Amino acid sequence: MESTAQENNSSLTFPDIMSGAAGDFADVYSDHMEPPEHFFYMAYLTCLGNVLTKRLIINSEISPEPRYYVVIIGESADDRKSTAINKTTAFFGEAVQDFSVCNGVGSAEGLQIKLKKSPKVVLCFDEFKAFVSKCKIESSVLLPC
Repeated sequence: MESTAQENNSSLTFPDIMSGAAGDFADVYSDHMEPPEHFFYMAYLTCLGNVLTKRLIINSEISPEPRYYVVIIGESADDRKSTAINKTTAFFGEAVQDFSVCNGVGSAEGLQIKLKKSPKVVLCFDEFKAFVSKCKIESSVLLPC
């Protein structure tokens, strides 16, 4: 009975699904850096989804594109979320022509300017709380954008 209680109180674990190029990337980078393997894995899949958008579409009624909306959650300053994001976006920036990253946005107008320059931009926030606080500003139209 005691072991069941311990199992129920244990922290969540990432499922054993990491494979392919994203799994290999996550394995190599996590062996040499502090962030957990699954942070690199999800960052890689997010960037890859951005690269494949408009090029890869599932043939179905709604024709979904491979976009991911990901929030990497971990203790501030402990899990090195930013390291995983920055290293992965840098990798794609070097490997893929016209790969664009925007590290934060302060207004809907700023986002519009960035999207005009590069419609397939990956929008990254070091802390998602910064985006939420910008959206809470009265008269801000950032969230609907």
